[in-house]
Amino acid sequence: MVDGIFAVAVTLIPISIPNHFLDINGQELLLLNVSIMVTGLTMALMWHKLRSILEISSPVNSIELALVAIVCILVVMIPKCAFLAFKYGSAPASIWHWNTSQSVNIEYEGLIIIYELIALTLMASGLRKKSAAKYTNFELRGFMAVELTGLTLIGIIVLFENIFIGADGVYIYLFPVVLALEEFGYIQVNKKSERKARINQLPS
Repeated sequence: MVDGIFAVAVTLIPISIPNHFLDINGQELLLLNVSIMVTGLTMALMWHKLRSILEISSPVNSIELALVAIVCILVVMIPKCAFLAFKYGSAPASIWHWNTSQSVNIEYEGLIIIYELIALTLMASGLRKKSAAKYTNFELRGFMAVELTGLTLIGIIVLFENIFIGADGVYIYLFPVVLALEEFGYIQVNKKSERKARINQLPS
Protein backbone atom coordinates (compact mmCIF):
# COMPACT_ATOMS: atom_id res chain seq x y z
CA MET A 1 0.00 0.00 0.00
CA VAL A 2 2.75 2.44 0.97
CA ASP A 3 4.69 1.84 -2.25
CA GLY A 4 1.58 2.47 -4.34
CA ILE A 5 0.67 5.69 -2.55
CA PHE A 6 4.19 7.07 -2.91
CA ALA A 7 4.20 6.12 -6.59
CA VAL A 8 0.94 8.00 -7.13
CA ALA A 9 2.25 10.98 -5.16
CA VAL A 10 5.38 11.19 -7.32
CA THR A 11 3.24 11.36 -10.46
CA LEU A 12 1.46 14.34 -8.89
CA ILE A 13 4.69 16.39 -8.95
CA PRO A 14 4.40 17.47 -12.63
CA ILE A 15 0.60 17.56 -12.42
CA SER A 16 0.80 20.14 -9.62
CA ILE A 17 2.52 22.61 -11.97
CA PRO A 18 0.00 25.05 -13.54
CA ASN A 19 -0.24 25.12 -17.34
CA HIS A 20 0.63 28.82 -17.52
CA PHE A 21 4.16 27.89 -16.46
CA LEU A 22 4.76 26.67 -19.98
CA ASP A 23 5.46 30.29 -20.95
CA ILE A 24 8.35 31.21 -18.65
CA ASN A 25 11.86 32.58 -18.95
CA GLY A 26 15.10 30.67 -18.46
CA GLN A 27 15.53 31.51 -14.77
CA GLU A 28 12.00 30.46 -13.92
CA LEU A 29 12.44 27.27 -15.93
CA LEU A 30 15.59 26.46 -13.96
CA LEU A 31 13.76 27.03 -10.68
CA LEU A 32 10.93 24.83 -11.91
CA ASN A 33 13.30 21.98 -12.76
CA VAL A 34 15.11 22.34 -9.43
CA SER A 35 11.78 22.26 -7.56
CA ILE A 36 10.80 19.03 -9.34
CA MET A 37 14.14 17.37 -8.55
CA VAL A 38 14.20 18.48 -4.89
CA THR A 39 10.59 17.44 -4.33
CA GLY A 40 11.21 14.08 -5.98
CA LEU A 41 14.34 13.51 -3.89
CA THR A 42 12.51 14.47 -0.69
CA MET A 43 9.69 12.04 -1.40
CA ALA A 44 12.08 9.24 -2.37
CA LEU A 45 13.95 9.63 0.93
CA MET A 46 10.67 9.73 2.86
CA TRP A 47 9.54 6.53 1.14
CA HIS A 48 12.79 4.70 1.86
CA LYS A 49 12.79 5.83 5.48
CA LEU A 50 9.21 4.70 6.05
CA ARG A 51 9.94 1.34 4.42
CA SER A 52 12.92 0.82 6.74
CA ILE A 53 10.87 1.68 9.82
CA LEU A 54 8.02 -0.62 8.80
CA GLU A 55 10.50 -3.48 8.45
CA ILE A 56 11.34 -3.01 12.12
CA SER A 57 7.77 -2.51 13.36
CA SER A 58 6.13 -5.18 11.15
CA PRO A 59 3.51 -6.50 11.65
CA VAL A 60 1.69 -3.24 12.39
CA ASN A 61 -1.26 -2.97 14.76
CA SER A 62 -4.40 -0.90 14.17
CA ILE A 63 -2.96 2.29 15.67
CA GLU A 64 0.23 2.01 13.61
CA LEU A 65 -1.84 1.31 10.50
CA ALA A 66 -3.80 4.51 11.16
CA LEU A 67 -0.52 6.44 11.45
CA VAL A 68 0.70 4.97 8.16
CA ALA A 69 -2.60 5.99 6.56
CA ILE A 70 -2.04 9.57 7.79
CA VAL A 71 1.43 9.51 6.25
CA CYS A 72 -0.07 8.38 2.94
CA ILE A 73 -2.48 11.33 3.03
CA LEU A 74 0.35 13.74 3.81
CA VAL A 75 2.46 12.36 0.99
CA VAL A 76 -0.25 13.05 -1.57
CA MET A 77 -0.39 16.68 -0.35
CA ILE A 78 3.37 17.25 -0.52
CA PRO A 79 3.83 17.85 -4.30
CA LYS A 80 1.38 20.76 -4.37
CA CYS A 81 2.61 22.23 -1.08
CA ALA A 82 6.22 21.92 -2.22
CA PHE A 83 5.49 23.68 -5.50
CA LEU A 84 3.74 26.54 -3.66
CA ALA A 85 6.69 26.78 -1.27
CA PHE A 86 9.14 27.00 -4.17
CA LYS A 87 6.99 29.57 -5.97
CA TYR A 88 5.89 31.81 -3.10
CA GLY A 89 7.87 30.75 -0.03
CA SER A 90 11.06 32.69 -0.73
CA ALA A 91 9.52 36.12 -0.10
CA PRO A 92 10.57 37.87 3.14
CA ALA A 93 8.39 36.52 5.95
CA SER A 94 8.45 35.34 9.56
CA ILE A 95 6.06 34.85 12.45
CA TRP A 96 6.58 38.56 13.14
CA HIS A 97 5.90 39.50 9.51
CA TRP A 98 3.04 37.24 8.44
CA ASN A 99 2.01 37.14 4.80
CA THR A 100 1.13 34.65 2.04
CA SER A 101 4.70 33.40 1.90
CA GLN A 102 4.65 32.58 5.60
CA SER A 103 1.33 30.72 5.28
CA VAL A 104 2.70 28.62 2.40
CA ASN A 105 5.87 27.81 4.33
CA ILE A 106 4.00 26.86 7.51
CA GLU A 107 1.82 24.44 5.57
CA TYR A 108 4.78 22.62 3.99
CA GLU A 109 6.81 22.65 7.19
CA GLY A 110 3.84 21.25 9.08
CA LEU A 111 3.55 18.29 6.70
CA ILE A 112 7.23 17.42 7.14
CA ILE A 113 7.13 17.77 10.94
CA ILE A 114 4.03 15.58 11.21
CA TYR A 115 5.73 12.99 9.02
CA GLU A 116 8.82 13.04 11.24
CA LEU A 117 6.75 12.72 14.42
CA ILE A 118 4.84 9.75 13.00
CA ALA A 119 8.10 8.14 11.86
CA LEU A 120 9.53 8.56 15.36
CA THR A 121 6.37 7.10 16.91
CA LEU A 122 6.44 4.09 14.58
CA MET A 123 10.12 3.54 15.36
CA ALA A 124 9.56 3.72 19.12
CA SER A 125 6.62 1.34 18.83
CA GLY A 126 8.54 -1.10 16.65
CA LEU A 127 11.45 -1.32 19.07
CA ARG A 128 9.18 -2.96 21.65
CA LYS A 129 8.02 -5.74 19.32
CA LYS A 130 9.33 -9.27 19.00
CA SER A 131 10.27 -8.52 15.39
CA ALA A 132 12.93 -6.12 16.73
CA ALA A 133 14.75 -9.05 18.36
CA LYS A 134 16.77 -9.56 15.17
CA TYR A 135 18.51 -6.25 15.91
CA THR A 136 21.07 -5.73 18.64
CA ASN A 137 20.52 -3.27 21.48
CA PHE A 138 23.24 -1.12 19.95
CA GLU A 139 21.34 -0.98 16.66
CA LEU A 140 18.01 -0.22 18.30
CA ARG A 141 19.47 2.59 20.38
CA GLY A 142 21.29 3.88 17.30
CA PHE A 143 18.14 3.88 15.15
CA MET A 144 16.26 5.81 17.82
CA ALA A 145 19.11 8.29 18.17
CA VAL A 146 19.10 8.86 14.40
CA GLU A 147 15.37 9.59 14.43
CA LEU A 148 15.61 11.97 17.37
CA THR A 149 18.54 13.77 15.79
CA GLY A 150 16.70 14.16 12.48
CA LEU A 151 13.59 15.52 14.18
CA THR A 152 15.70 17.94 16.21
CA LEU A 153 17.50 19.23 13.10
CA ILE A 154 14.23 19.75 11.26
CA GLY A 155 12.80 21.54 14.30
CA ILE A 156 15.81 23.87 14.37
CA ILE A 157 15.50 24.55 10.64
CA VAL A 158 11.79 25.35 10.95
CA LEU A 159 12.39 27.56 13.98
CA PHE A 160 15.17 29.45 12.19
CA GLU A 161 12.99 29.85 9.09
CA ASN A 162 10.07 31.29 11.05
CA ILE A 163 12.05 33.66 13.27
CA PHE A 164 14.60 35.16 10.89
CA ILE A 165 13.50 36.83 7.67
CA GLY A 166 16.85 36.29 5.92
CA ALA A 167 16.38 32.49 5.85
CA ASP A 168 13.34 32.52 3.58
CA GLY A 169 12.91 29.36 1.53
CA VAL A 170 16.20 27.76 2.58
CA TYR A 171 14.41 25.01 4.51
CA ILE A 172 13.04 23.55 1.28
CA TYR A 173 16.54 22.47 0.29
CA LEU A 174 17.55 21.45 3.81
CA PHE A 175 14.73 18.96 4.38
CA PRO A 176 16.11 16.38 1.90
CA VAL A 177 19.59 16.99 3.30
CA VAL A 178 18.38 16.02 6.79
CA LEU A 179 16.56 12.97 5.41
CA ALA A 180 19.74 11.94 3.58
CA LEU A 181 21.75 12.39 6.79
CA GLU A 182 19.28 10.10 8.56
CA GLU A 183 19.85 7.45 5.90
CA PHE A 184 23.59 7.90 6.37
CA GLY A 185 23.09 7.56 10.12
CA TYR A 186 21.27 4.24 9.69
CA ILE A 187 24.11 2.97 7.51
CA GLN A 188 26.71 3.99 10.08
CA VAL A 189 24.79 2.30 12.90
CA ASN A 190 24.67 -0.94 10.89
CA LYS A 191 28.38 -0.75 10.06
CA LYS A 192 29.37 -0.11 13.68
CA SER A 193 27.14 -2.97 14.83
CA GLU A 194 28.79 -5.35 12.34
CA ARG A 195 32.21 -4.17 13.47
CA LYS A 196 31.33 -4.76 17.13
CA ALA A 197 30.03 -8.23 16.26
CA ARG A 198 33.28 -9.15 14.48
CA ILE A 199 35.34 -7.89 17.42
CA ASN A 200 33.27 -9.92 19.87
CA GLN A 201 33.84 -13.05 17.77
CA LEU A 202 37.58 -12.72 18.01
CA PRO A 203 39.23 -15.15 20.46
CA SER A 204 40.14 -13.50 23.74
